[in-house]
Amino acid sequence: MTNDPITPGVPLPGSRRDPLPGVGQATRVDDSEPISVTLVLRRRAELPAALATGQETVSPAELAASYGASPADVDLVRQAAAAAGVEVAAVDPGSRRVVLSGPAATLAAMFGTSLVRAETPDPATGRPVPHRHRSGELTVPASLDGVVIAVLGLDNRPQARAQFRVARADAVSVSYTPLQLATIYAFPDGTTGAGRTLAIIELGGGFGPDDLDTYFSGLGITGPTVTAV
Repeated sequence: MTNDPITPGVPLPGSRRDPLPGVGQATRVDDSEPISVTLVLRRRAELPAALATGQETVSPAELAASYGASPADVDLVRQAAAAAGVEVAAVDPGSRRVVLSGPAATLAAMFGTSLVRAETPDPATGRPVPHRHRSGELTVPASLDGVVIAVLGLDNRPQARAQFRVARADAVSVSYTPLQLATIYAFPDGTTGAGRTLAIIELGGGFGPDDLDTYFSGLGITGPTVTAV
């Protein structure tokens, strides 16, 4: 399968995707199928090393204002989306993400590609996984050259899978609570984690608020604020 650009544009570095081996039942995606893609925009300024690898921190508002996407770049995306006939569904300057929604054919044309509906075998189970598929390099409208650094979601092939390992009962000898770990690692007294955010990528399972409340109340501490994204 090849993807001939539908409209002229500027090549997007790093966007090339090779055809997946073992692709079966490839059919063209319905032109009117509603889909969404996420654009990642450039930073308005590079992150200082002290923030990227050191101990310094800034608030989410400060991150967005100093190192997020600039309003001018977001406006350029809005103008390009309007010209292409797609909707700007969400904007997050702090994470530099803009979500575009529209018909599959329109979004594919905007970024110089074509989409097919394909199935590839799951590497763990061998069962077929349906998804959209593209190959080749994307392009962006000339006005977005250098502004958009990634276009995500046109091709929604599986990117990751859970790597569950079940330990034998006789291999589980002891476990530790967060408070015990804090003692083991000599956390300073009074450490609460206030002002810190921990992100966890979860590839399966789930949680319920009642479970968290029960767990942390059992430890005699106030639980964290947990937001599922």
